[in-house]
Amino acid sequence: MGKLFHNLLEKVFNDLNAFIEEYDAECDEQGGIRIANQDIKIVGQAALLLADLPFPLLGTMDLDVINKIPFIIQKKLNELLLKNRMYLDPDGIKAWMPDNTHYLPLFNLSRLQVSFADPASVVLSKARCNRMKDRVIVENYLQHFPAFKNELEKL
Repeated sequence: MGKLFHNLLEKVFNDLNAFIEEYDAECDEQGGIRIANQDIKIVGQAALLLADLPFPLLGTMDLDVINKIPFIIQKKLNELLLKNRMYLDPDGIKAWMPDNTHYLPLFNLSRLQVSFADPASVVLSKARCNRMKDRVIVENYLQHFPAFKNELEKL
């Protein structure tokens, strides 16, 4: 699942990057305001799928992005995701993530820097939310990374 998901997101973000380049070229010709380079930080289940964990995970239909991105980028990203039976979660920005979350580089494109949250931080976030659907993920993570128990006890 991880490689297929990675490839899907690679296509989506390359298309988004091309959109920004085309939009800015039009702005240059017509005197409009260009879109600044974007930094996109993926969290949630999508980040776990990208992390190459040693246990299986269920897929996800949504993409959680924790940082604010301009509406035009949100709209285009959601459109590109919908073509692949996914969607941009409008509440992604509300997700709680630990202050010391590390973001791992995923794609470094001309107009986009895309990264995803480290798996330990995502699992901590899921543990803090304490949703039934996430308990299996937390338990599996603990099985494979027993030292993670120390981080859970700090919550």
